[in-house]
Amino acid sequence: WLAVAIVVLLAVITTQMALLGVPEDVVLPGIEIMRHPVSAVIGQTVTVLALAFGASFVARLFGGTGQFGDALWLVAWVEFMMVVSEVVILAVSVILPPLGDILGLGAVVLFFWLLTHLTMMLNGFRRVLPVFLGIVGMLLLAGTVAILLLSAIGVQPLPAAQAAPAVIGLN
Repeated sequence: WLAVAIVVLLAVITTQMALLGVPEDVVLPGIEIMRHPVSAVIGQTVTVLALAFGASFVARLFGGTGQFGDALWLVAWVEFMMVVSEVVILAVSVILPPLGDILGLGAVVLFFWLLTHLTMMLNGFRRVLPVFLGIVGMLLLAGTVAILLLSAIGVQPLPAAQAAPAVIGLN
C-alpha cells in the first residue's frame, strides 16, 4: 500500500507540474478534477485500485492466477513508469514541444505494453491479444460506468459549444 501511496502522490505532483502550462480557461475532459490536488489524489487512487482489481479479480474470471496484492505491486510499477515518462515528457516539452507530443503518444503505448505484459505474467496468460483486448474492454466498461455514476449524482459535461472553442484556442 505504501508503494501505491507514493506513486499516486508522485503522479499528482507531476500532473500538477504539467498543468502549470495549461491556461485556466482551457477546458479539457477531466482537467478540472486534476487541477485540484485532493480530487486528483482520489482519482489516481481509484484508478490504481481499479487497474489492480482488473489485473487480479477480472483476470481470474478468465483463468488467471494473480492475487490482488501482487496486482497492486504491478500497477504501482506501471504507474511509476508513467511518472518517469511524464517527467521526461515535461523536460523535453520545454525544449522542443512537438517532440514532447510524440513522447506522450509513446507513453500511452508504453502504458498498454507494460500493463498487458505484466498482467500476462501475473496471471500466467500466454497470449498477448486477448489480454490487451480484455484491458481495453475493461477500461471502456469502467469509463461507461463512471460516466453513468457521475451523471446519476448530477455531474454533467460541458456543452460542446462551450468546450470546443477553448480546446482549439478560439477564445
